[in-house]
Parts: sequence; structure tokens; C-alpha cells
Amino acid sequence: MVEIKAQMTTLDYFAPLIVFVLFFLIIFIISATCILWCCIGKEDEQTVFSKAKKEDSEGFFLHRKCPFRSFQQNYVYYGIPVDQIEICFVFLIAYAMRNNMSYFKETEIISYYPGGRPPTDEEVYFQSFKFPVTFEEVAPITDVDLCAVEPYRCAVSCSTKVQLYDCKAMQQTQTLGNFRRTAYGGSFRNDGRLLVAGGEDKKVKVFNLDTLSISRCFEGHTCSVRACKFTSTGYKVVSFSDDATIKLWDLGSESLCRDFLSHKDGIRCGVCRDENFIISGSYDHTVCLWDNRQQNPVMQLEHSFPIESVALHINDSMLLTAGGTVVTVWDLVAGKVLAKLSQHHKTITCVRFCTSYKRILSGSLDRHIKVYDLNSFSNVHSIEYPSPILSFDIKSDDRYLVVGMNSGLVSFKERKAKAKTVSKKSRKLQMRKFDVVVPRDERQWLPKHDFMLKTFEHRAALDYVIKPSQSNKKPEVAVSIFLELIRRGALIKALRKRPEVELMPILKFINKFLNNVRFTEILLTVVEKLLDIYGPAMLELSENVRHEFKKMKHFMNAEAQQLKKIACATGTLSVVLALAREKPGESKMEIECTIEGKEVVVELKNDLSITGNLHSVDQYLNLKLNDVSISDPEKYPHLVSVKNCFIRGSVVRYVHLPADEVDTQLLQDATRKEHMLSRK
Repeated sequence: MVEIKAQMTTLDYFAPLIVFVLFFLIIFIISATCILWCCIGKEDEQTVFSKAKKEDSEGFFLHRKCPFRSFQQNYVYYGIPVDQIEICFVFLIAYAMRNNMSYFKETEIISYYPGGRPPTDEEVYFQSFKFPVTFEEVAPITDVDLCAVEPYRCAVSCSTKVQLYDCKAMQQTQTLGNFRRTAYGGSFRNDGRLLVAGGEDKKVKVFNLDTLSISRCFEGHTCSVRACKFTSTGYKVVSFSDDATIKLWDLGSESLCRDFLSHKDGIRCGVCRDENFIISGSYDHTVCLWDNRQQNPVMQLEHSFPIESVALHINDSMLLTAGGTVVTVWDLVAGKVLAKLSQHHKTITCVRFCTSYKRILSGSLDRHIKVYDLNSFSNVHSIEYPSPILSFDIKSDDRYLVVGMNSGLVSFKERKAKAKTVSKKSRKLQMRKFDVVVPRDERQWLPKHDFMLKTFEHRAALDYVIKPSQSNKKPEVAVSIFLELIRRGALIKALRKRPEVELMPILKFINKFLNNVRFTEILLTVVEKLLDIYGPAMLELSENVRHEFKKMKHFMNAEAQQLKKIACATGTLSVVLALAREKPGESKMEIECTIEGKEVVVELKNDLSITGNLHSVDQYLNLKLNDVSISDPEKYPHLVSVKNCFIRGSVVRYVHLPADEVDTQLLQDATRKEHMLSRK
């Protein structure tokens, strides 16, 4: 019994020690795990703790979150006693090292554009529309009009009806079918509550969009009514008809105010910014500007083609007229043409201002909408559609673009909304006044090749991206790694001392993509380095490796032959183009006349050939008197007796001329004339 009691006493004595050792062993294992977790760069414990100690000396741990679950919703602030942080000191070391590692810039992958150049700002802007929503009608779309106020609706005139679409929902909402024949020119009032439309039935109808009923119906035209517009006040309507008349109607009294008679052919379009200011475009090639207070037009402009569409700038000083294949830009103040835009090869059917009146859009039967810059009048972008365009409309802020086509298709495009910046939801913290919350650093996730480059494993990174499974899918990644190695100066180090198994994938990749113009420049640099490394010992390499190098050689030789052929073709084309630009009987040479001492030198520049014999100054003098029309030959008596004119290459020298009395311009004209005659 005594012996058993002694054993129990010994066990009781060592039990706390064993528990204490096990506790510290668990703490050590957890600490080591955290340290290894943070040491991506294969840093040892001493380096980790030295960095942590350095950070702690600057108050690092007083600014970071505590990773324990119990402290997960709290931040560590200034002024908290250090003993509250000592509990998780080891974890903070790992956490701090993990989040405070230097940021690694990812390798920039080379991007290539389909056209071989980056898109312009205009292309990016007009490609920022969402995928178009298309509807199909039973007849060609004659007119399209967008409502400028909410709800944003679109009136599409086609067949014997006017369809109303909701631009936000991109769906058809209402139909106005009170037409016996084809409907034309559906247009909204400024407030979006009324709509006016004409048609082949020679009537002008005003619809109440709340009840979808006809509020007013005006009769008086003898031909089809092609366009209808509300005045800016909304109390009157202007109609444009094929009977060459314009009529102004009053909505309140449902009566005709007056007629405008000046055109000699059908009127297809018009603008009515104010009831006293009306613009009409006709098939008689003219645009008339009308003042309601005068009987005749105040201005008449000649477009030279039947006019299909007109558009007026918001400041009423610039007018666009479209007809034929030309869009003419007019300055209404001066009554002059500012520019003529001719980028279409078929009839232009519609023209509009857009982007707050900073750009011009024109639609044509060639299935394209051309975009022009209003400052330079240059074509900056083109939008293609599947069918000839008859009409389109766009809001001034470019939010919606609706296009009606000859095939009955209606295309709706909506601009993508800008992404909203949303602040991250903050946790519920019990913060005191003037407390500072430091945001948590997010962990950076790197691709595998960047992870290897970060640890300077250049060979491993190159081997990874050059694998067929990687390089066949994304060859630009492998080429980007080559470029990064060149930038680091580590390309030779990554290529040298490679066995055949590691060298063959690189050679096969180069032979496969060397003829790709996107990668040729970079891969040629890699080929040069490979030849520098393995060229001296080429005979010692295996047959497979030498075969890959021979394929490179054949490609280089073939490419050199192609460049020679291209150079010959370029030279031939330059001569052909130069001769094509030269008009018959006109020399394209440039002549420069200078005075050097006692000699007058006339130099022929940019000329393909110098032919003919130049004998004397007398011959030139006679040419001058007969062809340059010098009326007073006695004014230059010293030129008659001068001889000894000769040619050296493309330079004509007149020797022993008194330089202070020579008119170099006359000599220059004479030389040009002689050269022209000699070439004939």
C-alpha cells in the first residue's frame, strides 16, 4: 500500500509539468504553421521575426486587426494596452507578414487589336451600347422619332400604323392604327402627351396618347403628307406634303393658319423650332427658310440633290441638309457652306446631331451610319446594319439609338450605364470620438507564372507558359513572359544549359508562332539569344534540336526573299503612282533658283528623269519671250548676249550672268517650260 501511494504521489507531481509542456508544444506547432504560411518567399523564422520586430518598433501592431474570432469584429486602436495584444502576438506576426509583403506587379499580357491598332475614343464611345434589341415589322420603316421626356417612348411609322415602343423595357406598348394607307412622319410633342402623323391619305392626325384616340384631324393637302412637326409651344402643327406646300395648323381652333408656297417639287422633310421659324427641304434641290410674318422665304439654299432630311443646330446658326450622297453643313448667319461630307456611296436618307450637338450622324441606303466630328468635319466612326437605313433617331445625350430599315427591322440600342461606386459595408463598431479605422489589406492572388517570377524562378516560369497545354490556348502569355525576361535581363539565364527535353518545347513554340506578325519582333530577339548560346555547339546537339534550328533558317530565308519582292513591288508602284499623278503637258518637278557668286543656278528637284539638250541662254530667252509673255524684252538686254549654259545632273547653271540684275523667277519659269517641251 505504501508503494502504491508513492507512485500516485509521483504522478501527481509530474502531471502539471506534462500538461504545461503539451500546451507549449501546441502553441509552438501553431506558431510554426502560421510562420510557414506567411513565408511564401522561403524565408526562415529568424528573417520573419526580424521583420516583425522591425515593424513592431514602428507601432505596427497597434494599427492592425486581431485575427482571433473573439476580436474579429474589433479593430486595434491607439491607446489600447499592449498586454491585450500579447495574447495573439505570434498570430499577428504571421498576419502582418502576410499582409505587409511588398505588392508584386503582375506581368502585363500583350494585347492585340483586330485592326492592328488600338480603338479610338470615338470607336470606344459608340461601341459602348448594349447588345441591340431588334423587332421586325411587316413593311419598311418610314420614320422614327424619340420622345425627349419620360416615359421614353419611340414612335415607329410603318405600313398603316404607328407603333409605340418603351425604350426602357425594350418592348412594344401601343399601336395607333387609324390609317387607311401608309403612315408617315410620326412625331411627339415636347411634353410627350400628343403625337402627330401624316400619311398617303392626305390627312394630318393628332393623337392623344393617354386615350389613344384622334384629337384633331386636318384636311387640306392634295398629296401625301410626308412629315409633321409640332411647334415649340405645342399649340400648332406644321405639315410638309408632296404637293409642294407647307401648312400651319392651329390645334385649338382646328383650322388652317396659312400656306407656304415656294417649292416646285414634293417636300420630304422639315424643321419647326418656332412657329415663326420654319425650314423645309424639297426634291427641287432647295432648302427654304420661312418667317411666318413674311410671305416669301427669307433664305433659299441650293443643295444640288433631292433633299431627304434636314437638321438644325440648337443655336439655330448651323443647318444640315442630306441628299444624294452628300451632307452639306450650312452657316445660316453667313448663308455659306461650311463643309460637304461625302462618305456614303448610296443615297443618304437621314441626318441628325448627337452628343449634345458635338457630332453629326448620317444614315444611308448603303447600310451604314457615319459619325462625323463637328469641329473637324472628319469621319470618326461607322456603324453597320443588316439592311438599308430609311430613318433613325438618337437622343441628344446618346442614351438611345433607334434605327428603322427597309426590311422592316427596328433596332434599339441603349448605352451602358456607368458602374456605380459602392462603399463597402462597414461593420458595427463601437468607436470613440477621433478613433481611426485602418482598412484591411486584401490578399493578392497571382497567376502561377507571376508567382514564379516573384520568387525569381525564371526557368520554371518559362517552362510553365511554354507547355503546349498553355501556349496553344494563349500564346500571348508566353510571349509576354519572354518580354518580361528580356526586361529583367534574365533571358539568357533562363535559356542556357537546357537539355533536349526542356529545349524542344521552346524551339517548337518559336517555329509555330514566328510567322505571326504580332509576335515576330519579340521572338526574333529570343532566336538571337538561342543562336548565341547554342550556335557554337550546334554539332553537339541532337538531331531533333538541329532540325528545329533548320526550320528557323528556312523561315528566315523565305522571309528575306519576300521582303526583296515587296521592295521591288514598292519601287514599281511608286513610279506608276508618280506617273499617274502627273497631268499631260504639266511637269511635276520642283524648281529652285539661287545665285552663287556670278552664276545663277536653277535646280530641278523631285523629278524622275532629266531629258533634252539645253544649248544657250538665247534659247531660254526666246522661250520666255514667247511663252511666259514678257511684254518688254528690252528690259533684259544683258540676257541676249549671254551664252554658255550647261547641265550637271539635275542642276542647270547660267554662267557669267550679272547676278544683281537677274530676275530669278523668270529664269525659273523658262527652265520649267523648256523641260516640259523636252519631255514631250
